[in-house]
Amino acid sequence: MKTKYNYAVLRYVHDVVSGEFVNFGVVMVAPDVFFAKAICTPKYQRISRFFEGVSGKHFRDVSNYLQNKIEQLAGHFSTQISPAEFPATAEQLIAEVLPKDDSSFQVSELKGGIADRERLDSVARDLYERFVEKYDAIQERKSKSEEDVWRSFGQALRRWQLSSVLRPHVLRSPHCEFEFKRVFQNGRLHVCQPISFDLASKDQISEKALLWFGRMAQLNEGTERFKAYFLVGKPSEPDLQGSYDNAMQILDEVPAEHELFEENRAEDFAGTVQRELQAH
Repeated sequence: MKTKYNYAVLRYVHDVVSGEFVNFGVVMVAPDVFFAKAICTPKYQRISRFFEGVSGKHFRDVSNYLQNKIEQLAGHFSTQISPAEFPATAEQLIAEVLPKDDSSFQVSELKGGIADRERLDSVARDLYERFVEKYDAIQERKSKSEEDVWRSFGQALRRWQLSSVLRPHVLRSPHCEFEFKRVFQNGRLHVCQPISFDLASKDQISEKALLWFGRMAQLNEGTERFKAYFLVGKPSEPDLQGSYDNAMQILDEVPAEHELFEENRAEDFAGTVQRELQAH
C-alpha cells in the first residue's frame, strides 16, 4: 500500500553572504504511517576541503547530533504521544532540533512524493544518495572564491596604479546594511564586488545571483547613491554554463546603476575606474 511522504535537505552554509552551501543530510517523514528518518553524511573531511577555515570536528559533531536527535524524537513521537501529534512534515521535525535562523546549518524547501510503505527506508536512502552523495566528487574540488576572482581585477588595477584608491565602506538602507571591501568615490560611491559562480550545482548559482539581486535592491533604497561593478567568475564545469548565463541576466536586472565585468575584462574594468576618477 502506498503512502505520502515529504522531505527536506539539510545544508551547511559556509558564507551566508555568498550563499555557498553543501548538502549534508536528508530528513524524511511519512506522517500517515508514523515514519521518520534522518541520514547525515559522516564525511566531514569533504566539508573541510571544500571550505577553508571550517572545523571538521565541529561539523561532524553537529551532523551526528542532528541525526541522532531527530531519530530519537521520531521514536518518541511514535510511541509516547498520540498519532495526531506526530509531525506532519520534515520541517516540523527538524524545527524541534534546529530552529530557523541565519546560522550555518539550514534547511531546504519542503518536497514530497508517494511510495510503498515497505520501501520508505529505501526511499530515504535514495534521497540521501541523490542530494548528498551524488555531489561528493564535485564538491571535493576547490572552487574559486570571491578573492580568487578579485585577483585578476586587483592585478589590473595595480598595473594602472589605481589600487590605492579603494577603501572599505558600509552601505545602509532602512532594512539592510553591507560592508563592501572595495569602494572608490568621485562625487558618489562606486562599489566593486567580486562574485564567484564557480559552484557545484545549478541551484547554488541561481540562489547566489538572487541573493545579490535582493541585497542590491535593498541597498538601493538607502540615501547614498552608488554605482555597482559586479566582477564575475565563471563556473569551472561546462554543463553549468546555462545556469551561469541566467545568473548574469539576474545581475543585469539589479535595480541600481551597475556594470558587469567577467574576469577576461579585468583591463576594461581598470580603464573604467580611471575614466571615472578623471571625470571628477
